[in-house]
Amino acid sequence: MTFLMIPSAKKGSYPFFDHEGGTVTRVAIALLVAGGALTFVQAQQARPFDLLITNARIIDGTGGPSVTGSVAVRGGRIAGVGRVSGAATRTLNAGGKVLSPGFIDPHSHSDLTLLTDGNAESKIRQGVTTEVIGESGSVAPRKPGAGQEWTDFTGYFAAIERSKSAVNLLSYVGLGQVREYVMGHDERAPTPNELERMSGLVSDAMKQGAYGVSTGLIYSPNAYATLEELIALSRPARAAGGFYASYLRYEGAKLR
Repeated sequence: MTFLMIPSAKKGSYPFFDHEGGTVTRVAIALLVAGGALTFVQAQQARPFDLLITNARIIDGTGGPSVTGSVAVRGGRIAGVGRVSGAATRTLNAGGKVLSPGFIDPHSHSDLTLLTDGNAESKIRQGVTTEVIGESGSVAPRKPGAGQEWTDFTGYFAAIERSKSAVNLLSYVGLGQVREYVMGHDERAPTPNELERMSGLVSDAMKQGAYGVSTGLIYSPNAYATLEELIALSRPARAAGGFYASYLRYEGAKLR
């Protein structure tokens, strides 16, 4: 695959990224070598485009075949796809490479590394524009003094914004993390009060922007959870429209 970096109108804008002057902003389009047709959309041009990418084989992510055409960007957003013409502040010839929406890494462990290096070049240079974190364990909830500057997802997402992350980010709240917060590593069932506290933490995390709940059922302390506990702690996520993702309890000889 061959990728081409393309410029963004501003940091945090969707959908483009750039690597000029050492600054990487958020990713959403990658150019690569591939093939296939897309319904042409004529852009309504009120003023010159900020960027016009021409001579691209466009794949729109819907599963349809590619089509040769252009993509126009204005104000940090896609302003036209297909047969697009008009003046542009910058024109980029894609040279026949494929232009596609950015790729999603649905299982990433970049929770803390993005705070160290928000450029995320190991991802964006592969065309990855969105990462999903918080698998089985998560960055929140955390007790004060746990070595991080935040205790909840509100604080974590604020820290991510300060790191000027190059990628879009979704996070699950790990039910193992929630269990450890309330019960430590005790190998037992939660009391009704503990289960209520854990449910409240999941509900709070969803309100703060978590994408759903995740479990790592082969890892302590999540391995100690019963099916009934998992159902109870998933209910607040379901109520908020969230998802459930899991490592299986067994991945080897005990799988069946």
